Amino acid sequence: MNSFNSKSIFQFASKSDIIKIITITSLFFVIFQFTRLTFLINSESDAPFFTHFYNKFALPPTFKQLLYQPWSLLTYMFSELSIMHIIGNMIWLWIFGTVIEDLKGSNRILPIYLVGGLVGALTMMLYIGLKPGAQATHYAGSLAALSAVAIATLMYKPKYKFTMFFGLEIPIWIFVAVFIALNIATLQSYNLSLLFLVIGGVFVGLGYTNLLHSFFERCTLRLNRMGDYMGNNENFIAKKNNTIRNKTMLHLGSKNIVKKSQSIDDILDKISEKGIQSLTKEEQKILEEYSKNE
Repeated sequence: MNSFNSKSIFQFASKSDIIKIITITSLFFVIFQFTRLTFLINSESDAPFFTHFYNKFALPPTFKQLLYQPWSLLTYMFSELSIMHIIGNMIWLWIFGTVIEDLKGSNRILPIYLVGGLVGALTMMLYIGLKPGAQATHYAGSLAALSAVAIATLMYKPKYKFTMFFGLEIPIWIFVAVFIALNIATLQSYNLSLLFLVIGGVFVGLGYTNLLHSFFERCTLRLNRMGDYMGNNENFIAKKNNTIRNKTMLHLGSKNIVKKSQSIDDILDKISEKGIQSLTKEEQKILEEYSKNE
């Protein structure tokens, strides 16, 4: 019977961007819910939670507000408060992400996810800034990021088919169409600005196999190198020990050199004063070894 190997599980999780994104999103959700509960215990409503805590992680509606919390360009993608939205979004992520991850390898979904979310956020904020009367509220969610992954998957393998029950094959474009249609259908006139989140993510996905291909490949290469370095314990243990050992050996070696140099000088002085016959057997041996090395 195979024993439980936690190391292999962590290695698997570190290689899958889908697992990373789900883990980070779940962690954010738990932190937000506990914090929200704390605010509710000390207050009659959760309004202070949104004002003083949650909105610091959500995407602000204006560039002026963004200057005071630039980190929200990244954190807003993982700051969903609805457990049903999280479950739905992670299912879509798994559907689209596994195609690229299985066929091209690890560390390829996270760059698309982050860049898509970033471009989508900036596109929406630009629309709000240019259109008078546009809705201006904080936003959190992975709509732009998922749109980028969905379109990138479609561009990479447009003829890919999912094999379902009873051998039924469904093309990838149908899943992408359903995903986009469902999200657009939920948009209403008062939150039309969210449409520009989708547009920004779609543009990133469209450039995955052409304009942005080399950029994403470089991102994957850096993530692979980082993963290899972080996953190698020798980078944190062996090198440190070797450094200490090398310093110790260098220190001891320098001491031995100084000691031998002093011994040779004393022996030579003794020879000049009393002659070579005055040397002891140990001194003769040191002199002989010195002569061979020279």
